[in-house]
Amino acid sequence: MAKIVYTDHERAAPYVKWHGVEFVHGQETPVDEREHGNLIRAAKDNPWFKVIGDGGSPAAGPTAKATARGKA
Repeated sequence: MAKIVYTDHERAAPYVKWHGVEFVHGQETPVDEREHGNLIRAAKDNPWFKVIGDGGSPAAGPTAKATARGKA
């Protein structure tokens, strides 16, 4: 099980939903490597996300855009 941490660098969106998973600024969100391999791969290259313990999953699949909720 991998964990992903979302960091709201601009303090504009404390909550985001990305690849169907909700993230809260600064909190570790557990994600299943088999179900969310494409999310893990995309998070590795995204400066707003940090992957912890991905288990070496061969994350494959297209990336998706994030939708944010928070201050305008």
